[in-house]
Amino acid sequence: TVSVLYWLATPRVLIAFSSFFVHFLACPVSLMSTAELLAPYAHVASLKSKNLRDAFIDAVNDVVGAPAEHTTRVKGLIAKLHNASLLIDDIEDSATRRRGQPAAHLIFGTPLTMNAANMVIFDALAECIAIDRSTADVAGGAATKGERVGETAVEIFQHELAMLHHGQGQDIYWRDTNRCPTADEYRKMVVNKTGGLFRLAVRLVMVGGDTERLADAVTEKLLAFTNHVSYLFQVLDDLLNLSSSDYHEKKTYCEDLSEGKFSFLTTHSVLAAQATGDTRLLRLLHTRPQEVDVKRFCLQLMSETGTFAHTRDTLATLSAECSTMLDELAAAKMITTSPTTPLAERTLSRDGDDISRSPTGSTTVVPTARLRGFVDRLAAAVPATDPAF
Repeated sequence: TVSVLYWLATPRVLIAFSSFFVHFLACPVSLMSTAELLAPYAHVASLKSKNLRDAFIDAVNDVVGAPAEHTTRVKGLIAKLHNASLLIDDIEDSATRRRGQPAAHLIFGTPLTMNAANMVIFDALAECIAIDRSTADVAGGAATKGERVGETAVEIFQHELAMLHHGQGQDIYWRDTNRCPTADEYRKMVVNKTGGLFRLAVRLVMVGGDTERLADAVTEKLLAFTNHVSYLFQVLDDLLNLSSSDYHEKKTYCEDLSEGKFSFLTTHSVLAAQATGDTRLLRLLHTRPQEVDVKRFCLQLMSETGTFAHTRDTLATLSAECSTMLDELAAAKMITTSPTTPLAERTLSRDGDDISRSPTGSTTVVPTARLRGFVDRLAAAVPATDPAF
């Protein structure tokens, strides 16, 4: 027995055992099945979606120029976070349906669904760590592309998910306290909440992109456009939630009303009605109505405040503003240089123009055709008339 204990205490054996346990803790997927633990996530991920975020990432990469394998990785990461957020949203909103099927927490229970969502979020964080490692500058040592431009994938991940949860918290707080936000408060919340995943996608693509060819003006204009189009996306979603029969089939009839949510439309209508002393819609939202007749009466109140027409006008304005922003983005000069021209031999002006003496340095307009297509796709989904009630 003493001999065995002595053998177990030798450095070589201790190292072997410690390596085994480190591997076990770090790589649970390889040693134990997690399929049952991730069943709620697998359920929501299996349901058909519009894949709008993939189309957006492809359009962004026309500007950024990242390798295909990098954008594929970013798409997978964003899909994980999006589906994980749906699991949590459905619990927080007491939703019963998602994409036409029962919400995951109704099938698997709330605790397992929450845990599965958190597991996937941490898996997405691991992807960010892998992105930082894969973009390391081997010639220069440990620095990654993200570090060279001031942001790593992990730093971007932390920042945008914090912003997203801040916006989500505001949304929940207003609903649960029945406090109607101002129009400006609502917009800022959306830019945080909905804009979080959009900005995360853009900034992660930039980490793997040809960052040296992008002038600061291009980066700033692209991120400003991203905030604007995310707001357009959310206002459209709010409108469709109350007016689209397709939405009603896949979720429930006017789900935002059942949740007591302050969407773009309910916020506008409550504020407009309160100006005349009418608090009926505000009070009805507080009851979280489930009856179809009550929700139809809410739609009638919203129609009387001109909310649906106002929302269509707002969407038209946002679409036009997005188009103007893309005009400005296309006009911003994008640096293009010969691969044989070392970065150290190039000089950039304050505006990002290549003013090096090298004859191979040049500039070109920013490709925005697919970004315009994305905006057009959203604009085409706007209903032409008020919903029937």
